Amino acid sequence: MNSALPTQNPFEDPEVEAGPAKIVELSAVDLAAFLNSRLCHDLISPTSALTSALDLLEDPDAEDMRDDALALIKSSVEQLSSKLSFARVAFGAASTSHNFPADDLKPLVETAFAKSKAEVKWQMENLQFSKPAGRAMINLAIIAAECLPRGGEATFVATEEDDGYRVHITATGRRAKLRKETGSGLRSEEAPTGLVGLWVQPYYTHALIASIGGTVEAASEDEVVTLKAFLPKEEETTLGG
Repeated sequence: MNSALPTQNPFEDPEVEAGPAKIVELSAVDLAAFLNSRLCHDLISPTSALTSALDLLEDPDAEDMRDDALALIKSSVEQLSSKLSFARVAFGAASTSHNFPADDLKPLVETAFAKSKAEVKWQMENLQFSKPAGRAMINLAIIAAECLPRGGEATFVATEEDDGYRVHITATGRRAKLRKETGSGLRSEEAPTGLVGLWVQPYYTHALIASIGGTVEAASEDEVVTLKAFLPKEEETTLGG
């Protein structure tokens, strides 16, 4: 299966002279290692906060901060729980569900935008996605959320066709921008300047969508980032189905 994306490059910086792109094909071992590093990065913040809160509870000189420590423990545990639930669908193959109703995906998508406090507008009710297509939706949500560091609005629209779904995601907000690492990953090109942590999840998204015969593209202009994908209905198991 040809997993190459369209030749048009919507990510190019007009101020930078572009050279020939190098397409990357990671081994399964390298992809697993990079994704694990990404997950550890995502989980380290609430884990560190939880550790700090427990240290406060054990400090006899910090009795006046007990309520603050308990509040921090509660919020950290909630963050860890939501991040693990999110990662289980985005990257894992352990889900017992073979289909994802769009309404069940919505709260997971909203989790991706919790940090930036961006508003999610969900316009894909009553749709059923296969497991890999649902996983692709979650990964696209991660990308859209990372394009909105200062908040804003993310609109998710999907149109059902005979053989799949046309997905259109628009992220609008202050300083909304698609990073070069994200663009390179979505095109399956090597990471610019070796920043693999930001690159690997978009690369995985490309590989996941390509494995089911779909396509994905993106564009960024005037604080608006647009992601478009075609997600076929037929389920395959190339990446753990």
